[in-house]
Amino acid sequence: MTRTSFRLPAVLALLLAVTPVLYPAVARDIEEVTVTGRRLPPLAGDNSYAVMTLDSGDIGAAASSRLDEILRDVPGFGLFRRASSLSAHPTTQGVTLRSLGPNGAGRTLVLLDGIPLNDPFGGWVYWSALSPENIESIRVTKGGGAGRWGSQALAGVIELTSSSFGETGVSVEARYGNHETAQISGRVTIGGGDTRGFVEASHFRSDGYFLLPADQRGSIDVPAASEARHVSAGLRRDLGGGTTLTVRAGYFREQRTNGLSLSTSRTEAFDASFSLVHDGVSGADWQFAAWVKDRDFANSFAAARDERSTERMVLDQFDVPATGWGASGLVRINMSAAATFEAGFDLRRLSGETNEHFRNLGAGFTRGRRAGGDQLIAGGYLELSYQAGPGTVLSAGVRLDAWRAFAGQRLESDLADGAILRDDAIPDRDGVVPTGRLGLRHELTPGLAVRLAAYSGFRLPTINEFYRPFRVRNDITEANPALLPERLYGLDIGLEYAASAGVKLELGYFRNWLHQGVGNVTLALGPGFFPPTGFVPAGGSLRQRTNIDRIVADGIEISAALEPAGGLRLSASYLYVNARVTASTVAPALAGLRLAGSPRHQGSLGLRYNPAGPWSLSGSLRFAGKQFDDDLNSRLLDGFITASLRGSYRLGERAEIYAAGENLFATEIQSALSGTGLVTLGQPRLWSLGIRVTL
Repeated sequence: MTRTSFRLPAVLALLLAVTPVLYPAVARDIEEVTVTGRRLPPLAGDNSYAVMTLDSGDIGAAASSRLDEILRDVPGFGLFRRASSLSAHPTTQGVTLRSLGPNGAGRTLVLLDGIPLNDPFGGWVYWSALSPENIESIRVTKGGGAGRWGSQALAGVIELTSSSFGETGVSVEARYGNHETAQISGRVTIGGGDTRGFVEASHFRSDGYFLLPADQRGSIDVPAASEARHVSAGLRRDLGGGTTLTVRAGYFREQRTNGLSLSTSRTEAFDASFSLVHDGVSGADWQFAAWVKDRDFANSFAAARDERSTERMVLDQFDVPATGWGASGLVRINMSAAATFEAGFDLRRLSGETNEHFRNLGAGFTRGRRAGGDQLIAGGYLELSYQAGPGTVLSAGVRLDAWRAFAGQRLESDLADGAILRDDAIPDRDGVVPTGRLGLRHELTPGLAVRLAAYSGFRLPTINEFYRPFRVRNDITEANPALLPERLYGLDIGLEYAASAGVKLELGYFRNWLHQGVGNVTLALGPGFFPPTGFVPAGGSLRQRTNIDRIVADGIEISAALEPAGGLRLSASYLYVNARVTASTVAPALAGLRLAGSPRHQGSLGLRYNPAGPWSLSGSLRFAGKQFDDDLNSRLLDGFITASLRGSYRLGERAEIYAAGENLFATEIQSALSGTGLVTLGQPRLWSLGIRVTL
């Protein structure tokens, strides 16, 4: 595997490269100019697809300080487990939408100001590196297809827009809650003229909570403690003529204890990016972006013994480095008053490996493993948005992606004498994948519109899925370098109603066909010796990431909002999904079973009350039905209902104090279930007090 380390030198090099452009603006007096243009706005035809938007009011009214928890107000949004990023293992924080088969890598692309946040090795997202108070809006597009996104956007895309650039000022927020949870974040913005900048930082720590119920815990169980630090900085300059340059860089570090003292993880990350956006009053608009990422991840798994009175480390992934770089660009041309044409490309080069020790029979590890590889994904697309008549918009797009997986290896050796025990010859592979989409949005009457869409999409499995095995308790999951790309085909139909009296209603139906979906497929149940893993304990299973021939998901989405006078807003949303396996060559017994991690029913109710005075109040009620935790539908997780509440009081123009509670009734949220009946718990009751000051 070829690996180039970017790390801090790359961050500094990127900043130095743009300093000659930015510096003159700082050194001289200039006319006051409003700096905009971080990204081009969506095409008019994008409204043909299922889109949901959260604004700064929605984000600020949430009780949680975690962005992934705030996004759970979007039914169908979920991580691999039902746990929030407060306690979830980093490798389970991949995102899916519409409950389309959650997995650790996720099937959704997450962007911050147009730059991918998905990990280059595993596809997951480090949600603890994101501060909700610095996010201005969130746009969620459900469903795959052509357009500017490509691989990883199989189930949709989540576009985060930051609020980091503004007038000169300082803001600080501090928050404290139970489980010795403390968080402080701050931001300094420098505005004025055609150049603006920011520096923001945050620190979070928590003693965490126990992951097992009290009646299942032993002396070795410890709370899932975590600590995270994040700092980032950016500059944005108006270059004139409608062109804006943005450059930003960031550092993130996180440490976790995952329920046992020997089960820990550590992440260190460097990111840097720059973008150019031209949004002129005439002619072609365009944008270009480039980014680099460097990750250093370490992770260990432990197994409990002797009625949970002793533990033994069973897998030590002591060094899991990964790097990635990419670029994207587009040109948008207004061909006429009715037609807009867009063409673009994107490129991603990813590299990663796992270095680990395994096979500990009680006297220490006896074997070592190095496994990993490289990926290259390049795609281009054409998109047309056409105003066919008053209230009628058509959208059509085609896309072609080429991918290559290469430099793969899996090398295992004896730690005592260095003897090579396994050296897999993993062939290089490549392919070309065409995708496309069609959309129509038509206003039947003022305030009433119908939308129709058909689309296809693809996702190349991550380096993690290809090469990195893992173990959770007695369940062992093998990697699979022979995985094929996932393909999605979908149909959407929706009805949207918006009245001037503050009433909004949306009703939609969709059907998705997922071909070659990657799932953790059970190959054998313990106890016993099974190749290539070896011994699987009683109550455990041997699984492998495997392509499932076909998965079908039918769904109904309903959302409503009411905004009467007086600062009151009521909202409701509901998702029904029937996701099931319809064909599986590797495991025929899966046909007809429900998709693991996909509940049939989920939804939320929301309330926001923000009158003219200093007080404000918000709350939400969420529910999720039962779901299976395994492919064989043998481990059933109970449904749950949770409630949250947040109240705030403004102290003049520049300060606010607030109190928040999550899972107010201490509902048991079952996040995972082992073969021996051990239940992993999601978020318990949490409360916090906070203050935010802006100067």
